[in-house]
This record gives sequence, structure tokens and C-alpha cells, in this order.
Amino acid sequence: STSSATSSTEGISDSGFLKGLNFVRVPIGRTSNIEFTNWQLADIHKTFKSIDFWNLAGRAGRLAKELQGNVFCVKHDERDWDKFDFLHEKETQLVPAVFERITHNLQKIEKIIKRQDISGTQIEQEILKYIANIICIDTLELKNGYQSPIISALIEQNKEKIVDLAKTKSKENSTPHIILSANESIDIVIQDNAYKQLKCLYAQNKSILLPKHITYQTCHDTLKKLHDLYGWNETTLGNVNSLSYYAMLMNKWINGSSLNQIISESIEFYYNNSRKIVINHGAPIRFNKNDKTHINALIGRIIDDIERIFRFQLEKYFNHYYMMIKSILKEEDAGMNWAVLLEYGTQNREIIALQNMGLSRYSAQKIFKECKNAIILENGILKDINKRLILSQLNEGTLEYLEAQKLL
Repeated sequence: STSSATSSTEGISDSGFLKGLNFVRVPIGRTSNIEFTNWQLADIHKTFKSIDFWNLAGRAGRLAKELQGNVFCVKHDERDWDKFDFLHEKETQLVPAVFERITHNLQKIEKIIKRQDISGTQIEQEILKYIANIICIDTLELKNGYQSPIISALIEQNKEKIVDLAKTKSKENSTPHIILSANESIDIVIQDNAYKQLKCLYAQNKSILLPKHITYQTCHDTLKKLHDLYGWNETTLGNVNSLSYYAMLMNKWINGSSLNQIISESIEFYYNNSRKIVINHGAPIRFNKNDKTHINALIGRIIDDIERIFRFQLEKYFNHYYMMIKSILKEEDAGMNWAVLLEYGTQNREIIALQNMGLSRYSAQKIFKECKNAIILENGILKDINKRLILSQLNEGTLEYLEAQKLL
């Protein structure tokens, strides 16, 4: 392993990390600890340069999660570290892209804070709305004497006007700052409205917990509940009619169905419900399960929905919802966080633990099912594993064998 990370979440990587390929999907978080081992793993003839170091360091964090973080370089005594000039090269200047966006789009950001429409492509508007939201949330910390990097940059550039505007728009907020700052990609007004609604429901002695049992119906009801609570207007989640499809897919995914099973059942779902599908960016047409082009398009959509809708968009909202429940009810009474189930595609804590060791969902499920005698549990918690026994029970050369050999 060329790099490891330790914080509240952990991430590991292989030599592909230097080439910009994350080997494991686990987010690294705000802190990245870099171990200087054998850099030639990525390319035996390549010299580790300044740009390589900063490319590696930049892997700390996650899009729409953190804008800045800390990088710690760890040198082990047994490792060679003869040249490390790249740590001190003065010509290396890092200018965060977010600061450039702010400088060139101040008027648009001001309009967004005032809840006014702006021009530009959809992607550009989303980026600027995200930045404006961060500014509004960060101004709430000024009363505690803390200035975030963005607020400090605005003040240094004599742009206090936009800071004061953001403070005015945020002053009526009642949501705890810890929730807002952990969910900066969700509009501060939407967050606050959702928090007030949950507190109101709780005051009326109505349950705000998410269901304990995952079924198609509980998935559908919960998605509808969040749709109304957050006022989803995204192209995908904003369509109420699409919730039945996502509920079907979510139920299968969280209950551990294999990707093959999910694809097979999705084909029948599309066919039996006369759903439409888009082929090559054309107009939606009725799904035909006997057409290979339709099948391939559906498979592509399923994979995209799992990665983009479940493990990014929905995970974001379920995490926010769970944080609100914890704030209102206390953590011990907050119930289950569905965001975790969406991230790992299972309710099984042992399979989640195996995935946290770097295994893919498929391999974790396979090893848990076929090698239970090699997994040591204590009160339902994974304590240790017998790697040699696991390898002896798997077929050599299979994906699960290779992953277990490398990662366990």
C-alpha cells in the first residue's frame, strides 16, 4: 500500500493511487496520512515529483463534503527517504478553485444569497449555489470568533458586503451548526425548514424515526416522506412517479441482493410496469426486455442509480435526516441510519466491517457466506479473521480470493 488514511473514516489504496485511481471506495475524509514507501510501485522508472505529491495529497476529502483538510507525511525509520525536496519547492502554488470561482462570480453569488435567479449552465449554477450556501453557513461561526478560510479570504479582499448579506440571511436559522456544516451541499433554508418540521412533528408526539424493517413499502413511504420534507426538485428525485422504481431498487440493494439479481428483477419491473427507457439520448420509448439494446441501457442506468442516486444523493439526505433525529432524540434513541445501508448495500454489520477492510460488496458477501468459520465475532462485532483459512476455502484466482489475499 502506498498510502493509508486514519481519521473517523479510513481509506486505503494501491499503486494506482499515484495514477489518480482510488482502489477502495471508502472516503478518506479531512485527514490524509501519507506513508513514504516504494513509490516505484506505480511506475518503476518514474521519479516521484512535486506534482505527484500534490496529486496524491489532493485525494483527501470528497466532492461536496470538504473544501480543505490536513495532510500528514509519515516517515518510517525502515523506509528510505533520501529526497523530499518536493515538500519545500517554493514554486508550487496551490490556489483553491473555490476562491477563483468566488472572485469571478461575486454578483451571481450575491443574487443566490438573496434567493434570486442567475444565468449560466445548470452545472455552473449548482456550483455557485453550493459556494453561496457554504458562505451562509460559515458566517454562523463568526459569533464564536472563528473565521473559515472562505470568510477570511472574503474579508481580506474587502468583500465584507457579501459576508454581511449572508449573515443577515442566516440569522433566523434554528438548526444546530454541526448539522449545517456537515451538509453544506443542502441549501441552508431547506435544512432549516426540515429541522423545524421534524421538531414540530416530535412536539405532536408523532414518530420521526425511520422504519426498522426494509421492505418495498417502507422504502417507498420513506422516499415519499423525504421528497415532501426536502422539496426535491432534482431531475431524478423530483419526479414522484420515479419513487416506485427507486423503492424497488433500494429494497433489493439494502437487503443484499446481488447485482445480477437486481438486474433480473429490474428487467421484469420495467417490463411489467410498461416503463420507458432512453436509448442513445433519444426520446423515451417503452422498454422491451427482448431487445439487447434496451437491456444494456437498463443495466447502465441501474449501475448509475446505485452509484450516483443511492450512494451520493440519497445517502446525503438520509445522513442529514439521521443527524436531525440525533439532535432531537439523542443518539441512543435515533434508530437506524439508512445512509449507512445505502453506502454498503447491506444491513449486516459483519459484511459492513469486511467492506471497511477494503473488500468489495460482492467479495464481502461471498466471504461472509462461505467462510463464516474464519470470521471471529464477539457480541455481533467483527473482532478478527483467519486469512489463511479464508484463502483455503476460496477458489484461487477468483475476485474474492484476490481481494482477500491483498486486503485482509
